Amino acid sequence: MKILLIINPTAGTTKGKNAIFDVLQMFCKAEYEVTCAVTQHKGHATTLAKDAEGRFDMLVCCGG
Repeated sequence: MKILLIINPTAGTTKGKNAIFDVLQMFCKAEYEVTCAVTQHKGHATTLAKDAEGRFDMLVCCGG
């Protein structure tokens, strides 16, 4: 399974940001193919999600 993990590094708290690593580790342990994309500006997550259409089996968006 191919997963795109879109990460908003400016959202939320440190605790939430650390949870992103747990999610990534869980997907990798399950032997999923994971690609990470980090947002750079407002609206970037939407652009990344639209660009991912048809290329990934799952899209996961996360922040803090």
